Amino acid sequence: MHGALAHGSRPAYLALALAGLGLCFPCPARAGIIVSVQGVSASQGTSGNILEIDVLNTGAPVDIASFSFEIAVATGSGVSFTGADINTSVNTYIFAGNSAQGPDIATATGTTLDASDNAASGSTTLGTNSSLALGRVFFDVASAASVGAVTVSLTPYPATSLTDPNLANIPIDTLNGGTITITSSGVVPEPSALISATLGLLAGALLVRNMRQPMA
Repeated sequence: MHGALAHGSRPAYLALALAGLGLCFPCPARAGIIVSVQGVSASQGTSGNILEIDVLNTGAPVDIASFSFEIAVATGSGVSFTGADINTSVNTYIFAGNSAQGPDIATATGTTLDASDNAASGSTTLGTNSSLALGRVFFDVASAASVGAVTVSLTPYPATSLTDPNLANIPIDTLNGGTITITSSGVVPEPSALISATLGLLAGALLVRNMRQPMA
């Protein structure tokens, strides 16, 4: 009985051994499309600040004919999106020289911004391990905004999407939100203002002193 069990269990041992060997070899990383928001810093009470939205392809080349994206910040964050255009600088714009909607591509602004564009003709090929920009976004920071990090989130499909030349959806595997780090305005009085204020205080002190002295 014991010998029969040992003989019959060999296939099971073999299967376990093969499985163990499989665990020794790294599995290939899952390829996909990643859309990200650039992280930036901006001071309180400033306008015309910018950040960019980018798309990275870690898989096989894809042809992109149109896109849309939606980003948002929390109400009360002090951040307000004011526009979006195609004049990116970190990465080349996806439809550079072939934009149908640019240069202004924003369709809604505020604490939520929507933007979209499509190729005037054909499409753009996003190669393996290549990045392109989907737009440059402008935003203002209120003077009363709290110092610290404000999360910028990307809204999932269909608000954020890519399509191929046949108008079929290109799946986006990862949406990476970004952060706007709000810093203090750090307004420092000019030296002349400090001098004037100091002289004013001294003059006031002398006046009070003279008024308290007994009259002869």
